[in-house]
Amino acid sequence: MKLIDEIIAEAVESETKVSSLLRKCLVLAFELKNEKLKHWVESELNGNADRTTVPDYRKTYLNSKGNFSGPMGGSMKNRPLPMGVLEEKYRELLEPSYFSEAIAAYDIDTKGREGTLGIPWRPDLIAINQQKFYAGWALSSAWQEIPIGLFPSIIDTVKTRVLRFALEIREALGSVDENPANLPAAKVEAAVTNFIFGGNNVINSQVAQLSQQGNTIVQGDFDALTKALHALGVDESDIAELKTATDEDGIKQGSDLGKKTNTWLTKLAAKMGGAGWTIGTAGGVEIVKELVMKYLGG
Repeated sequence: MKLIDEIIAEAVESETKVSSLLRKCLVLAFELKNEKLKHWVESELNGNADRTTVPDYRKTYLNSKGNFSGPMGGSMKNRPLPMGVLEEKYRELLEPSYFSEAIAAYDIDTKGREGTLGIPWRPDLIAINQQKFYAGWALSSAWQEIPIGLFPSIIDTVKTRVLRFALEIREALGSVDENPANLPAAKVEAAVTNFIFGGNNVINSQVAQLSQQGNTIVQGDFDALTKALHALGVDESDIAELKTATDEDGIKQGSDLGKKTNTWLTKLAAKMGGAGWTIGTAGGVEIVKELVMKYLGG
């Protein structure tokens, strides 16, 4: 598909503006009809004021430095500021730092630049804490130091996630046709979860659906377990191997997974993340284990 090929080409090109790349991804998100992808792209393009949903690659811990004035007109410049002397409510304003502006704000040319950038402390934060650091010296200005490579790192992470996602979608399209709308929604959702969000997102509708299916599983009911595992994208061959493993381990009320069943789960975890999966690895392992434990009577 031309659009996906363009996204892949721009994602590998170092000079491509990431905002331009993401606008094409937004078009693709609408064609794929995937709400999670739309939300991620729009948050990157427009910024995200909700700290609870800022991705990890936009969060970091920064060192602070400050200038001080003291007796006899003395001054101290560029002194490190230990955060441990601040009350927790003030530390929370500084640690960690959230970079939640529109992605274009960070797509700047840092070639040939050395040292650090800076984020000034709020004036009221300086005023409240100006006597906390060095006895007899007043904090006159303060800032957080941003490593010069941080912004390129954010841009590179976004491009890499887009590239991996687009490659996965192009490969999946090869078995369908050139129309993204014809891709199974579960395959698109799995690709978004694993390659855009890093495999750790399980959306509420999936949790509710899987929980409901899990509630139908009683000890020894392998048919109900099979139905729940199918919803996760587990292959028939893997389900057959699970049956063999649990039969050999034996079903014991309240026990943990047996040795062979644990080995099966470890092997299954290595497969999670493919286009057939509806959730990512981190959430998938726990959900599969919970379902199997219900079957075993745990």
